[in-house]
Amino acid sequence: YHPCGTAKMGTSSDPNTVCNSQAQVLGLQNLRVCDASLMPSIINGNLNAVCIMMAEKIADSILGNSPPPTPKSAQLAPQGWIDPQWKSRQRLNPPEYASTTADIQTSATGADSAISF
Repeated sequence: YHPCGTAKMGTSSDPNTVCNSQAQVLGLQNLRVCDASLMPSIINGNLNAVCIMMAEKIADSILGNSPPPTPKSAQLAPQGWIDPQWKSRQRLNPPEYASTTADIQTSATGADSAISF
């Protein structure tokens, strides 16, 4: 279980908002939130990499650095594409596991493997 989404980001006119778009806590000076609590919903993977990315972007914002240019590969990607099975799919091509004991023994002895990845 990974808690997230506990500090809503939005405008000061919304009474449920904790932070503005720069992750500054409303009503307090010199305090920012930079963790998974800013995410509106939990992601499908581990939160660590996303939290590191958020920290880097917020640090750049504090330092006044402009964001890096968008890579060409991201510009060519379809906008708004979401896998229709995103709730249940963990891998695009899961490995095919050995179905019998003989297959497992064959692969353990170093003979031609019945397991393909």
